[in-house]
Parts: sequence; C-alpha cells; structure tokens
Amino acid sequence: MAAQLIKRGNTFHAKFNVPTRQANLIGRRQVWRALRDENGKSVTSKVEAERIFHRTVADMIEEVEDAVSRALGADPTAPTPRSILETAAGLHQQVQAGELDEDSAAEILHDHMERMAAARGVDGDAPLGDIPGDIRRATQTATARLTGTKVYTLEESITDYLRDLEVAPRTLRLRTKTLGDFLKWTGPILLSDVTRDLAGRYVSVIRNDGRAPTTQRQAIRILATFTRWCDLVGRPLGDFEPFRAQAGRIKGQGPNASRPWTSDQLALLEELDPGDVRYLVPVLLLYTGCRREEVCRLRPENVDLEERSIAIYPDGGGKTASASRTVPIHRDLLPLLKYLLEHPAEDGFLLPLKPDPDGHRGPSVRWLEWCTARKLTGRDRPQLHGLRKSFADLCEQSDMPDNVRKRILGHSLKGMDGVYLSKRYPLERLIEAVDKLEFPMEVRVPS
Repeated sequence: MAAQLIKRGNTFHAKFNVPTRQANLIGRRQVWRALRDENGKSVTSKVEAERIFHRTVADMIEEVEDAVSRALGADPTAPTPRSILETAAGLHQQVQAGELDEDSAAEILHDHMERMAAARGVDGDAPLGDIPGDIRRATQTATARLTGTKVYTLEESITDYLRDLEVAPRTLRLRTKTLGDFLKWTGPILLSDVTRDLAGRYVSVIRNDGRAPTTQRQAIRILATFTRWCDLVGRPLGDFEPFRAQAGRIKGQGPNASRPWTSDQLALLEELDPGDVRYLVPVLLLYTGCRREEVCRLRPENVDLEERSIAIYPDGGGKTASASRTVPIHRDLLPLLKYLLEHPAEDGFLLPLKPDPDGHRGPSVRWLEWCTARKLTGRDRPQLHGLRKSFADLCEQSDMPDNVRKRILGHSLKGMDGVYLSKRYPLERLIEAVDKLEFPMEVRVPS
C-alpha cells in the first residue's frame, strides 16, 4: 500500500493510494489527511511530520478497510484489529480474576476473530501468506495477550538490545541515535507492527534526509541487525527481517564522498601555519598514504629517521591485519618529522591533538569548521581521507608495482600474491619506490 508525505504550502499531508481492488469497491482512488499534532494544530515541521506520518497512515488504512467492509455488506459492528486487541486484554483479566475459564475465553476470542475476517472477506483457514498483515498480526498478538504471553513493544526491545550490546562507546552512541530516530518516527508501537511495508516507508524517509548514501546505508544495516536480534531472541516481528536487503535501495556515493585532492584543494594548505595541526595532518597523510587515525595516533618511538621508517600499529590493533606495517619516509618529509620529534605533544603522542570522549584523536571538527568558514561544502570540501587516495594515484603514476603499493597502504594482497609473496619486504625497496614519487606541494617546517 503506497503512502506519501506531501507538503502543501506550509503544512504537511499524508496521501494514501488505495489499491485498485479496494478502490473499485469504495469509489476512491486516494485518501488525503492533513497532519496534526497532539493539540490539533497543523504540522509545519518536517521532522514532526515524519514522526506522526506512520500513525496517520495506519488510521487511513483502517478507514479504507472499514469502507470496504461496508461496501461488501459486512456487519458494521464487526471487530477491527484494534478492538480485537482490547478484547483479548479484557478476557485475560477475567481469566486471571477467575471470572472466566481459559477455554471459554479462547472460544469468545476465536468468534471475534472469525467475525473480523469475515467482514474483510478473508477465509480464516487460508494459508498464512494469504491473510492480510494487519489481521495476521492482530490475531497473533491477541492470542498472546489472552494466554498471558509477553507482548513486546518496539521501545522495550530497543532498550534491551542496546543494553546487551558489547561495543565501543562511539558505536553504541551511533546505534542508540539510529534506533532512537526510528522509534521517534514510528511512535509507541508493538514489535509485531514492524513489517516490511513499515520498513520500506522508513527507508524512503532515510533516502530523503540529505545524508550521504554511505551514512544512509549504515543506518539501514543497524536497523537490520536489530530486527535480526529480535528474531534470534524469540521476539516476533510483523514480518521476518523487514529491513533485510533494504540498504540496496540507496545508490551512489553522494556529494561528500572522499576523492583525491585537486591542485586547487592542495593549494588551500598554503594558507595555514606549518605548525597548525590542520596543516600537519594533511601533509603527513599525503606523504605517507596512512589512514587518518594511523597518523593521529603516532608516537615518537614509532618514527625512526635513521631507518627512514614509521611503524604503524607495531603491536596490532589496526583496522585490518595488514594495517600493522612499516611505512617508508619520503626524503622531503624528513625535516618536518625531525621537528616533530624535537617538539612532541605533552600527552606522549607525536601530534598535539585533543582526543574526543572516546579517546579518538583527530582534527576533524577543526578541519570542518575551517572548510565551512571558507564556504567549502559538498564536492568543493576536501575530505582528509581523499589524501590517501591522492597518494595511491601518485603511486600509480610512478608505475609503482601493485604489491609494493598495497604494502605501503596497508592493503591485503589478494589471490595468489597473498599466498606466495612474503609478508616481509625489504625496507630499502620501499624507500626506493617512495622516493620516485613527485608530490604536487612542498613540505614546510615550522620555524
């Protein structure tokens, strides 16, 4: 069932396209509803509109189904999915109080379910896949309520999932925010209300939220992981893994994907003082091909000017097994590294960077502020990771052997190269290969 969030003037509306079979019965192709908040005021904020959109569409669907039931001549007093749940809860209380035995309560509930199915023209004995999702979920949830089986809410399940996670603080914050945004959009619903239809509508919201496609895909995968956890611990959803394969709907890299720097972007570094970390980090990234976190976590003992080498993750713990490696130092970088060794940071690292609450070191915030001040946004804003790609481009232009380039960048050797070639490679050969690179900018040393 197709539903859309549409803005008319300054207010938002929900548009529901009635399926052809139902439209022929009730004589309406579309149903529109102005979105209003709890105080009855028209919604003018897109964030607020997305939050109540799902609940509004659910009411519209129920309105259409009631109209279909009337068109079919069904009993107007027949139970609805919503009333079935209320009936089940009431029957359970009567059983608990001893006013009704379990068999009688089950018989009453079964009678209500049959009347509900008949009003919708549904055969109660039909295969599960042929029964409309709202009737199937109402039947399953009502049965659970009658028997006293635990009925989980989405909010409760998200809380339990996050509590059981054993991940880094940054990862936990990301998952908490992603799942919190989903819960804010759906509102207080049962876990059994999370269906593929609901997931599809939420993915459409994600696609239009302005974030980079990679970030959007990451959010969908977090949701998919959560729903998979629900299935594993025995908490049934409306459909099996509703977010499965939904990330494939997000295409492209987006305007802010990292790309090799242009000569104009490299020229921007000339504006910065050579002692500024916003200059030091990009230069080290360009001349070594290291990842940002590898440069930011360098310690003086990792740098050997005599050997002309930098030890990256000598004790392991990098992004991959290949991240632990020895990087050769380009001859033009030696004076800057000598200065840094003579003026190390007070916290024992090579660069004076302020760590974030998770202990990660980097100039990301200051770099972003600097770019924003110069109105560098979208494709015009250079990404620090793009300097690693610039290094890879320079390696290709100098005809550096592929296996040498991968060793310097910390990439794993694929195929037979990974089987037959030695993990160790002469440092002299790496230095020789790096010295052939001609960088498009000179290294400045603080005075």
